[in-house]
Amino acid sequence: MEEYYYEHPRAQVFEIVGPEASDFLHRLSTIHFKNFKDNDVKYGAFLTGKGTVLSLFTAWKNSHGYTLFFESGGETAIQYLNSMHFAEDLKILKSPHQLYEYRGTRSISGYIAFNWGIPGAFIQTGDVPSDAKKLNSYEWRMLKATYGIPELGTDITTDHILIEGPFEQWVDRNKGCYPGQEVIEKIYTYGRLPKKIFKVKTTHKTQIKTPIPLSFEDQNIGTLTSVYVGNTEAFGLATLKKTFTDKFTEFVLDGQVWTVEKT
Repeated sequence: MEEYYYEHPRAQVFEIVGPEASDFLHRLSTIHFKNFKDNDVKYGAFLTGKGTVLSLFTAWKNSHGYTLFFESGGETAIQYLNSMHFAEDLKILKSPHQLYEYRGTRSISGYIAFNWGIPGAFIQTGDVPSDAKKLNSYEWRMLKATYGIPELGTDITTDHILIEGPFEQWVDRNKGCYPGQEVIEKIYTYGRLPKKIFKVKTTHKTQIKTPIPLSFEDQNIGTLTSVYVGNTEAFGLATLKKTFTDKFTEFVLDGQVWTVEKT
């Protein structure tokens, strides 16, 4: 397996420090911050009261508090945290460290990244394997899409409920209340999830401007939100209605057949 790394923008990494940092983050996120141990890594989200996504993040605890890496839109996420910060004894700071994300099978020191289907770790400059391929932002998004991982702001937005993406593991159902919890728990209880994000592909190497609405038998079935052209095919991510994916695995767009990958 090839190895890759990506240099994340500094605006996506923040430190939350202070004696009330864990209580503050615990009540706002899908993560159980109160049982964090030093060097633990957890994956979570900040949601609206409707269960839709404000931000996705990876958090780890260290000697001075918590580091939060945001998948994108770090400044927007911090604006949200600042708007919810009242009298709590804590500080929200930009991290002084440059953060790299490695993807590959090599065992390296660092904070474990969410396993897309290819393992990874967050590391500092000196620990980047010299023979790993550095990716630009487009190539990084394409690598994520290869494994069906949506890009925040493009494939998963504030119109999506968190678990419409592959993020069921990003919800600690035993932690207690947080914004959006009631919506998420109702879905788990009653199974009413009207749409999901899927990887889709076609054997034609085609360029399509996205987003583009999709239809099947004259009925809207969702939206194609991103497309990437590989060596032998085009692929991307689409938000598709459950009424379609329960029965079908293919749709036609501009005369080309696209297949829905279900896992």
